Amino acid sequence: MNKKLPRVTVKCGCCGKEMQVIQSRLDIGRGKYCSRSCGNKATSTKHGYTTHNTLSPTYGTWSMMVQRCRNPKATKYPRYGAVGIDVCDEWLKFDAFLRDMGDRPKDKTLDRLDNEKGYFPTNCRWATIAEQSQNKRPRFSVLPRTQK
Repeated sequence: MNKKLPRVTVKCGCCGKEMQVIQSRLDIGRGKYCSRSCGNKATSTKHGYTTHNTLSPTYGTWSMMVQRCRNPKATKYPRYGAVGIDVCDEWLKFDAFLRDMGDRPKDKTLDRLDNEKGYFPTNCRWATIAEQSQNKRPRFSVLPRTQK
């Protein structure tokens, strides 16, 4: 005998699309997303800080900061993590970074006040490209030049 299982209408936890889900799936924590791609997107942005289902500029800035300081495979790691530029432990969580820095203003990027030090609340600001160009580390302090 094939009984029809009770279904409920819910909205996808990612895109908001309405869908029918078997109640028992919801009871065990399943059936929250309309598709695998929505589920992957939602779990990769579980901080909840997205705009129109895409990562926010603030989150992107935070993610790249962590990558260049902590991931040896990152393109910019040799200029950051490899020379001792790091992220404070608290900022390894996006929520703490957002709390301390706020949303990234339009046309600004993350800047360190003292470029010999890492990323932490009292050493960072949102700055324009022009402001950042006045605040660069000398190239020789990052990668030593070879003598001829």
